[in-house]
Amino acid sequence: MEELNEILRNMQHKACCKSVSQSVGLIDSQSFKTARIGGEFRGYDGGKKIKGRKRHIITDTNGWLLSVVVHAANGHDSQTG
Repeated sequence: MEELNEILRNMQHKACCKSVSQSVGLIDSQSFKTARIGGEFRGYDGGKKIKGRKRHIITDTNGWLLSVVVHAANGHDSQTG
C-alpha cells in the first residue's frame, strides 16, 4: 500500500512540474474512541476527553499522505509528533 501511494504521489508531482522530493510536510493529530477489545494501545486524552487512540498524519502540501502513526491517546502531541 505504501509503495502504491508513493508511485501515485510521484506521478502527480511530475505532472504538476514539481520536484519529487518533499520540502514541506504538514502534521496533524486526531483522537478517536475505541472499543475495549482490539488491542492494548488505549489511553485517555484529557484535552478532548476521549478514551482511545490518537493518530498523527503527515501530508505534503497537496494533501498526499507521507506518514501515519497510531498510538495510545494519552501521549502529548509535542512528544509523540
